[in-house]
Amino acid sequence: MRRPVEDITLDDHPSLDLLMRRIESGGGFSAKGVAEGVDLLARMLSDPEMTLFLSFPADIVATGTRGVLAHLVREGFIDAVVTTCGTLDHDLARAFRPYYHGAWTLDDAELFRRGLYRLGNLVIPQTHYGGIIERKMRPLLR
Repeated sequence: MRRPVEDITLDDHPSLDLLMRRIESGGGFSAKGVAEGVDLLARMLSDPEMTLFLSFPADIVATGTRGVLAHLVREGFIDAVVTTCGTLDHDLARAFRPYYHGAWTLDDAELFRRGLYRLGNLVIPQTHYGGIIERKMRPLLR
């Protein structure tokens, strides 16, 4: 109980850096963690001796975050990736077919009857996952 929560102000149209500082001072819950993560990442990237590992679960590759992860690896910001095997499934599936925005509250049984899967708040047509991966990858693996 040493640091009081401060209101985050946007009146001066702050830079992203300043906004992250303000979120660190005023944000709670996940927002504070994002600001601390940005600060930690900046310190890690400025240390040339640092070996950077990136670890993440498969589900974020099903989202637009896939592009951020690919950029970090492609541009050499990350030295090593540790993830789950499901990451490959979602990466391949999204390379072949799109996923769509949905909602956490959608009825899974109704979606299934309509030929759709729900992954969190995403909707995936059944034709865009599973079979498409097998059809595209099988010839390459022979």
